[in-house]
Amino acid sequence: MYKAIIVDDEIIVRNAIKTMIPWSKSGVELVGTASNGIKALELVKQKNLDIIITDIKMPMMDGIEMIHHLKEQEFNGEIVVLSNYDDLELVKKALKSGVFDYVLKLTVQTKDFDRLFSDIIQKLYQKNKKVKSLSNNSISNFEQRREEIISNLYVSPHHYDQLIKELNNLEERKYNQSIFSLIIRPLGLDGKNLKDILENVSSEIFIGSNWRVIVEPEPCIFFVTVSFNRILDSDDPVKFSERISNLLYMYYDVTALIIYSQVFTHLNALRQIVEKGKNKVELTFYQFQKTRCMSGSEEIVEETKKVNCLVESFFDGHWKERLVEDENYLNQWFRSLIELAKEERLVPIHLKKLIIRIIWHVERKLNVVDWFADKNEAHQNNLLEEQDILDSRNEEELIQLLLEFNKKLNGYLVIERSGIERKEVVLAMNFIKENLSAKLTISEIANYVNLSEAYLSKVFKTETGKSIISYVNTLRMQKAYHLLQQGHYLVKEVAWEVGIDDPFYFNRLFKKEFGISPKQIKMEKDKSTS
Repeated sequence: MYKAIIVDDEIIVRNAIKTMIPWSKSGVELVGTASNGIKALELVKQKNLDIIITDIKMPMMDGIEMIHHLKEQEFNGEIVVLSNYDDLELVKKALKSGVFDYVLKLTVQTKDFDRLFSDIIQKLYQKNKKVKSLSNNSISNFEQRREEIISNLYVSPHHYDQLIKELNNLEERKYNQSIFSLIIRPLGLDGKNLKDILENVSSEIFIGSNWRVIVEPEPCIFFVTVSFNRILDSDDPVKFSERISNLLYMYYDVTALIIYSQVFTHLNALRQIVEKGKNKVELTFYQFQKTRCMSGSEEIVEETKKVNCLVESFFDGHWKERLVEDENYLNQWFRSLIELAKEERLVPIHLKKLIIRIIWHVERKLNVVDWFADKNEAHQNNLLEEQDILDSRNEEELIQLLLEFNKKLNGYLVIERSGIERKEVVLAMNFIKENLSAKLTISEIANYVNLSEAYLSKVFKTETGKSIISYVNTLRMQKAYHLLQQGHYLVKEVAWEVGIDDPFYFNRLFKKEFGISPKQIKMEKDKSTS
């Protein structure tokens, strides 16, 4: 987590800024405050700071003088200046001195700091990501240099030979050595500082180790390398991984993918460990119920016979008929494909390409593209963009995209069979179906399709034989009937689900549509299950 201080001579300003910033959410920790530049410079010596938020006008030492001292000391963090409307010349001077940005005290809001911190963290990350000089002439700390070299092994493989040579020279070992590595990718941090957590867990688990290094070469990917001056058993990395898994899950509520290497007796093997481990990180796309430990020597695959058979069976099968019988058929089939891909350790990009191929096939067999072209849909060529699938970051995002696709496909099938010709009416019907639980108005629907209320009402009635309100109410009652038949909801809960707050109005509409009250449907369902 990045460290920051606030510098201002007015305590009310310091407290206001302190409470305005969502520190943990921003990934920044407030480690102190100061009332002038002198006290701030003392904090800089004591803390390893990344961000300084400072006023310009202060007693004893103002912000401009403090910034000059920081530059002389080669401060490597970023500075944000707090200013008033009459500080323009001083702000210009500060910006020329290399501060990151400035904010106005009177108008600054939380969102301004969200933006600033996001930009600063990106800049700091890029600074840290750059491979540090391979020369260690200026480095006196042995442990620090080892950590730098191992981090660079991960981010800069083209320097591998030189890095390994230097690491071997650093070690000068005269003992039997066992080395292994873990690559740990957390699946949900929720503001936790995982590096600190891993340091704590490692100190408990790797008792007796010669040395251990934990680096974060990429955001949320941790490379843990451990050396013992004794011979380890081949299954020790598995045991260590499982213990880390249990501690992370039980005590810190952190789930993660842990990829463990074999045990090696020489540092040259780190190249193989890193390369295989980096490939496995792709599997974090999939959602696992608990922490998953896997061997770095096991292969992830670009295709499997089982997955290919499942896909080909879809093309050869009667998916059209099944889609008509069950509107959730395609969604359930996609979930089966994802589960199988996860089980078979299929590279996520190949899973995405298979899904794109299936969607392309479905849309063309059902004439979706031709249908949109006939309706002159300038803004839409298909129901789901390929790039959205390729850009999905995890299994959950992909499933959500496929749910939306399934919903749009079913909407298209219903409308296509109805013979509706007007594009605006089709858009209006889709909009209504997707927003059935909201409080829909004709004005809102007309704005969506870019027509006046009067004209939309006229063409809608011509095409469907129903008024917009009547159509909305019919769909709502059909959905309400379906929910009541499930027997899981109270009548008032069903009313809310279909966008109606008034239970008396809901009862009246339901009875008008079906000739019986919703309570009777509920009672009949309760009787049949008792």
